[in-house]
Amino acid sequence: MALPVAAGLVSSAVNAQDLGPRQSLPPPPSPTAATDQDNVVEFSADQILYGRDDDIVTASGDVRMFREGNRLRADKVVWNRKSGQVTATGNVAVTNPQGDVAYGDSTDLTDTLKDGVVENLLIVMEDGGRLAALRGTRKDNISTLDHAAYTPCAVVDDKGCPKNPTWKVSAARVIYNPDKGRIYYHGARIELFGLPLIPLPGLSSPSDNSAGSGLLVPDVQYNRVNGLDIALPYYFQVAPNRDLTITPHFYTGVLPLLDVKYRALTSKGAYQIT
Repeated sequence: MALPVAAGLVSSAVNAQDLGPRQSLPPPPSPTAATDQDNVVEFSADQILYGRDDDIVTASGDVRMFREGNRLRADKVVWNRKSGQVTATGNVAVTNPQGDVAYGDSTDLTDTLKDGVVENLLIVMEDGGRLAALRGTRKDNISTLDHAAYTPCAVVDDKGCPKNPTWKVSAARVIYNPDKGRIYYHGARIELFGLPLIPLPGLSSPSDNSAGSGLLVPDVQYNRVNGLDIALPYYFQVAPNRDLTITPHFYTGVLPLLDVKYRALTSKGAYQIT
């Protein structure tokens, strides 16, 4: 079913800063046939009711909406075509064109499926990383998250049971730009086993495989000789074919260490200096 539309986003998820898996259906699949009409939304469900007097569409049972690469799936959707307001409830999953999925129990959004405000948000990124926040706004495909947390760590064990990540980065504000492939943190601090440790001013990290200068996400390891090892790498993209990574290591068992790695790719081959 294809219907004309108009434009934002407000969502409710389960727990604030909950990086764990949500009880929801899989992400919405890509539509089988895309449309080139900017003012048309693809709409399907097991049951669709239309009120001619109030111009409201009520859909239930595996409801799916598609528009310009943005996808929504929910158990039930009420769409007020006069106001452009869409209310989705039950196993809500919203996917952007980059493949990042936002989960929630219920969502209020406009029928562009793009910009707006999200409460208690969980974003599962295409690379498996997770961003959770008390509140988030999305405009022009850029998400700004307040009181947020990020982790690339697994949040389930080998048996599929939920577990707390070994470490995460918490921040007063996080800006996620999927078009640039970067996550920017303000007021950031690394947390290890739930304990806040080191402030990380100016932290940014890639959200995909793209490169860009900036402080990268810290690495935390442990061994019997050095004790706890906290690495804070800073990446310099000197040129498209050259980069430099400076990584201070802080240990609990030995003195700190500075690791420097320079890499280059030339017409004669690749080389690395450490």
